[in-house]
Amino acid sequence: MVSVRMLCTLMDWFGLIKFHSFDIPWKDQLQSFHIQAQLWVLLFRYSCELYNTVTRSWRYQPELVQSLVEDCIMGFYIYSVVFLRKKKEDMTFFCDFIDHEFSKADRKVVQNCHRRSKITFLFFLVLIFGFNSLSVLESLLPLSKNEYEIRTNVHRTKHPERRLPYNLRIPFVDESESWAYEIVYFLDTMFLIPFSCRLTLLITVVPVMIIHLEGQYKILCKYIRMIGQEHRDAFGNIIFYSDIEKDQYFIRLYSPLKQGRKGRMKNWFNLMKKLKRHQEYELNYLGQIIRFHKKLLLFQERVRTKY
Repeated sequence: MVSVRMLCTLMDWFGLIKFHSFDIPWKDQLQSFHIQAQLWVLLFRYSCELYNTVTRSWRYQPELVQSLVEDCIMGFYIYSVVFLRKKKEDMTFFCDFIDHEFSKADRKVVQNCHRRSKITFLFFLVLIFGFNSLSVLESLLPLSKNEYEIRTNVHRTKHPERRLPYNLRIPFVDESESWAYEIVYFLDTMFLIPFSCRLTLLITVVPVMIIHLEGQYKILCKYIRMIGQEHRDAFGNIIFYSDIEKDQYFIRLYSPLKQGRKGRMKNWFNLMKKLKRHQEYELNYLGQIIRFHKKLLLFQERVRTKY
């Protein structure tokens, strides 16, 4: 079940954001160190990418375009991490609100939201992981003579045929030489696996939130269409909703009508009372819909202003 809370829990597990704290002090400190270390590794790698773009890639336009795209993706990734860390309290509020305040009255709508959330998550995960896998595969393919000459003039390393999955340049190190190349290549490849998962989490958190909010509006529309109609349950019994958000209602049984003059008068008074009670119920039902809609609008506005 893909939900906003699950995504935030995975972000915590991957060291992006600290959403949960441990009761044991040393575990909490270790978690904080892990999260800070992840950020410094990101900043160092991003610096190496920028350094390569400024000192190497500008010599060859196609590689410059590719490097700028990679720099933008990594810059967005780092910005999203810093942004979510500052909005940690808001993300916690969104998780609690979706888990406890969102209606689960329509089971089919809720299940459909979870199914669409799972498809969205898997789509971005496969797309990002596939793109990174192609980059690794491309670095292993042999170079043509023309590409070899271009890399010789652009990179000016001792072994231009040795390529990394992404364009990096470490200061004062020739990453094409032995040991340095193997170490950098291994670390960069190992970095791409969790990077694909982390980037997927950052990208899908807002779409998943929107999908669940859309499901709430579908539930609301279902109750709006029932205004002025006779409400019945799955067995055909006439029902009266006490809480539409929790799908709580009660069944009211009617007494049989009595015959005769006195019975007709009593039936008339009972009919008037029932009509008045029905009008009161309609007003109460409409008030429940308005409160439900207002809650969704407040949540929607808070998401919009925070993001």
